[in-house]
Amino acid sequence: MLKNYWITAIRNLMRSKGFTALNLTGLAVGMASATLILLWIHNESTYEGFNVKKDRIYEVWNRAVISGKLACWRTTPQILAPTLRQEYPAIAGYCRVDSRWFVTDAGGDHRMSSHAFVVDSSFLTMFTLPMVAGSPASALQDPHSIVLTQSFARRLFGGKDPMNATVKIDQFSFRVTGVLKDLPANTEMDFEYLLPFAFERMRGDDDTGKPYAWGNNGVNTWVLLQPGATEAEVDRQIVKTTMDHSKGEEKTDIFLHPLSKVHLWSEFDNGVNTGGYITTVRLFGLIAVFILLVACINFMNLSTARSERRAIVAQLASRLPIAQHLQVAEQSDALSGEPAREGGADPRQQPDRPRVPAAMPPRFGDADGRLHVADEAGQHDGGRRAVQRLRAREVERRLVDRQRLQQRRQLRHHPAGHNHAAPRTPDESPCLLRTIGVCTKSLNT
Repeated sequence: MLKNYWITAIRNLMRSKGFTALNLTGLAVGMASATLILLWIHNESTYEGFNVKKDRIYEVWNRAVISGKLACWRTTPQILAPTLRQEYPAIAGYCRVDSRWFVTDAGGDHRMSSHAFVVDSSFLTMFTLPMVAGSPASALQDPHSIVLTQSFARRLFGGKDPMNATVKIDQFSFRVTGVLKDLPANTEMDFEYLLPFAFERMRGDDDTGKPYAWGNNGVNTWVLLQPGATEAEVDRQIVKTTMDHSKGEEKTDIFLHPLSKVHLWSEFDNGVNTGGYITTVRLFGLIAVFILLVACINFMNLSTARSERRAIVAQLASRLPIAQHLQVAEQSDALSGEPAREGGADPRQQPDRPRVPAAMPPRFGDADGRLHVADEAGQHDGGRRAVQRLRAREVERRLVDRQRLQQRRQLRHHPAGHNHAAPRTPDESPCLLRTIGVCTKSLNT
């Protein structure tokens, strides 16, 4: 049965190649466009999702009144991170990140401008960044160590092994102690190599212990909460840390912002998180739904119009053989000159039956008047026999009606007592031959 369905479907598709190409192309383009947009949305919504500890990692933000409005920003003092770790047991670890650009020199012509993250040694254990070579726990312990990404290592050393090679930055030399796999696309970390935070002290940029330490917001601070600690609970504990340690000079509060919301929910209006890039993601989601809906509606409209046409053709095909049988019967009556009777019965004694049109006006066909319609009921022997029985009954009924009509005409045209009947010609009754000719001409057009 499935094979017959497939054969019928393929024949219908191949019979109308233009319609098939138009309908399927519209649906395919709509589905492809919606799929690409949904894949992009999935990528945007899974930012930083590769981190195993993502549910416990938070970024520390500042909040203060500036020009009469409550403003929020993500850079904090360098001294904040070690202070939080020391004073609040709910914080299990911290990491400071300072984004910098340097000129790196690996010898020869390998001198280029590059992007670095200056981080604490805990960076590689807090964030899930797989390493090709080296140990995450010890790769940044040495102040003169450097960790490269795979792509940047190839730029510096080509196909050579970069481990323990020397890289110069300014007047300082660093030894390669690790190589990271290239960063995934769904992360905001865009560094090419990592340097230990001790490099800040080597360059004189560490302001720890200086009078302005709590007012110099220059690094991003990430903290790792203890298992079971909640964001709201820790926020209440740390909110006045900057104000307390600056002895009221800095009117700044701090709060935590989850790692999972940094990419999509990083806009604040008067201290309230109002969203961010999530607005663009939602807009594209609506566009994807609209494109898919339009494609489906277009497909259904074209298919419905096509099915109505096929239904008309199928109905016409079921009635055309009846007209052919009636044509044969009329030709036989014209030659014999006598009305055809079935079993010698008088047509006036037959019960009244509703009149049925001889044939529906056909619309579609080829030069021979045959229809290109596959009768689905005729796919099986039982279905063919049932159709044949129904058509035989219809032919019988129409022949009986025709006999009654001829008897009535004879009674009208001849007085009573006359038993002879004039020879009958096909033109005296509705001529099915002309009807069939008209139908055939319609089919050809």
